[in-house]
Amino acid sequence: MGLLSPAGLAIVSHRANGGEYPENTLLGIEAALSDGVDAIEIDVRATSDDALMLLHDADLRRVARDPRTVLSMTREDLGALRVLDPHRRHDPQPVPTLDDAFEAIAGRAAIVVDFVDLALIDPIIAAVNEAGAAAWTWFTPHEPAVALKLRAGCPEARVFLGWSHTEWYAHSPTDAVALAERLGLTGIMANHRSIDRTTVEYAHSRGLAVACWTVNEPRRMGTLARLGVDAITTDYPRTLLGVLRHLGLRP
Repeated sequence: MGLLSPAGLAIVSHRANGGEYPENTLLGIEAALSDGVDAIEIDVRATSDDALMLLHDADLRRVARDPRTVLSMTREDLGALRVLDPHRRHDPQPVPTLDDAFEAIAGRAAIVVDFVDLALIDPIIAAVNEAGAAAWTWFTPHEPAVALKLRAGCPEARVFLGWSHTEWYAHSPTDAVALAERLGLTGIMANHRSIDRTTVEYAHSRGLAVACWTVNEPRRMGTLARLGVDAITTDYPRTLLGVLRHLGLRP
């Protein structure tokens, strides 16, 4: 049993199976659940009428070929748009709300909320609590003060300190682990390139988890699994599941 999943290493679907489906959509969420992931990472933006929508970018150019910004649009405006599939395998999909995601997942996996807009901390805390989803919500902020606010606002949620080598508050991943411990967090969510055995062993000695993002190459997945990381975020959950089975880490 792992620190984050009864199955051991937790499989985290990046942008709701964004490597194979239109990203941040209900179609991708259902595919991730069918793949048996442990957690589904999504991004949240707000419209001009304060609807919380599953979108990563500040505008719609990349996902819908629309130049408008999310903040300039209403929920009704977004209802007329569709998220395109860059892989050309699936029909364009509607833009879901955060509540749609809560309803679709319904505790069958964790929901990992990535903060692409820090102005939405309070609305997202309120939405998580109103949906009764705190017990299966993970947060991955890159700011210590935000991590503390999330921990206070959603005490049942898992809060990880996001880290990469450019962060000002920790010079190394082990420093980030030490800070996460002082803040009372679950662990760190780090760029996978920074993770080594020393970091993992130190975190585990302190009872903290090491999760990493975003890993799509099978060989690297295997290396990280052998290091003992607790979670891997990937665009291709089925590939990661195959690697873990090959290593004897999943049935």
